[in-house]
Amino acid sequence: EQALEAFNDLVRRTLPQAFRNALGRVPFQLKHYLAFSLARNCPWMIDYWAKLAYGTEPRAVLVDSLAVLFPTFTVWILMLVAITTLPSYRLHLTGWRSFAW
Repeated sequence: EQALEAFNDLVRRTLPQAFRNALGRVPFQLKHYLAFSLARNCPWMIDYWAKLAYGTEPRAVLVDSLAVLFPTFTVWILMLVAITTLPSYRLHLTGWRSFAW
C-alpha cells in the first residue's frame, strides 16, 4: 500500500512536467484541445443516438458511439497538439524554404 501511494505521488509530481518537456511550448491547455475535438465529433454522436428513435439496435448505436469517442479523445487531440506546436519549430513564413531544403 505504501509503495503504491508513493508511486502514485511520484507520477502525479513528475508526469505533467515530463509531458511539458516532451511537447515543448503548447499554446493551449488540454481542456481546450478536448473542447475542439468534442466540437468536431459530437454531432456524429448525436446522429448515432438519434438512430434509437428509429428502431436501431442499442448495441449498434453503442458500437458506433465508441467508434467516434476513441478518435475524439486520442487521435484528434494529438493531431491538434501537433498542428499547434509546429510553428514553434521555426516554420516561419520567411524561413520555410531553408527548413525544407
